[in-house]
Amino acid sequence: MKYLRAIMLGVLLLLRANSSAQIKPAARQIALANATVALSNDVFAIFNNPAGLSRIKSRQVGIYYSPAPFGLKQLSNAYAVYCEPFPFGNLAFGVKRYGYNLYNETSLSFSFSKRFSSNHFFGIDLILTNLNIQRYGSYKTFYFRIGYLFNVLNNLTFGIAVENIRNASYVKGYESIPQIVRAGLSYKILKSASLNFEVSKDLERNASVKGGIEYLLLNLIFIRVGMRTEPDTYTAGVGIEYSFIRLDYAVFTHPYLGLTHQASLIVSFNK
Repeated sequence: MKYLRAIMLGVLLLLRANSSAQIKPAARQIALANATVALSNDVFAIFNNPAGLSRIKSRQVGIYYSPAPFGLKQLSNAYAVYCEPFPFGNLAFGVKRYGYNLYNETSLSFSFSKRFSSNHFFGIDLILTNLNIQRYGSYKTFYFRIGYLFNVLNNLTFGIAVENIRNASYVKGYESIPQIVRAGLSYKILKSASLNFEVSKDLERNASVKGGIEYLLLNLIFIRVGMRTEPDTYTAGVGIEYSFIRLDYAVFTHPYLGLTHQASLIVSFNK
């Protein structure tokens, strides 16, 4: 049983590294193959590019829950986030839960973002995280995520985000928290359509190239498609925004794990 448990944990870590770890919430972002470092403009930006939180003008709450991605309860993950705008900047709080009883991670995020001018946005996120492995103990650490957005033109935005800038790890000498740099562009082809491009580089892995298109139909329905490399993934989804609620759905394929479905909800107040 001891060896079987070790093998199971190894498989979970491998699956995490090749699927969940590089797929950020929520359904909108997933439908665009996570090519959203420059498009970040909703409450889930805290998990991608915290600079995007400074674009939010009203209080927002977001919920994303995936109980069994690819039919595997072991990969269960859930996110919740709250953002409050203030005159001095925007504050946000997020929580993440990944895994199951044998192996799980819990993280708390505290973020501050500010718009310095009509063209410059900055955000920083402090993440407190705990890794728990049954019979092997639990490990705690913290790291930072920083982000920047720049409106190059009225219809073109550049974005960059760096994750784990202090090279934190759960155990000294063992790198278990990826260091990732993301950079990309968001170009509004039309008033109702945007083309998004991103390059993501985990310092321990090959670079991933991502692209996604978002189109707003009848000022109500969002249609999204995307694709990425490392691993080769194809994505699509829809979103419905009515009044103060936006419900998003996404589907994406993985070359080894198959197909899975995702959904998320954003509620805005004082709009």
